[in-house]
Amino acid sequence: MNYNLPIIHSTEKVATRRDKRPIQGLYEVVAYQPINERASINSRSDSEFEQAVKPLDRQANEKALD
Repeated sequence: MNYNLPIIHSTEKVATRRDKRPIQGLYEVVAYQPINERASINSRSDSEFEQAVKPLDRQANEKALD
C-alpha cells in the first residue's frame, strides 16, 4: 500500500553482510528505493542520510503552507 509518503530506505552494515536486509514484507515495499547505507545506528549523525532528508522536510513544509 502506498500513501504517497516519501521513504528513505536507511540501513546499517547490510553491504558488509554484518546485518541482514529488512524483513521480506518491508523489503517488497521499499525495494525500488535506493538504500542509504549508514556506518552507525544513529541516522541523524550520518551526512548522506541528512542530505536525503533535507529536501523532504522542505517539500513537506511547502505543502503545509499551500
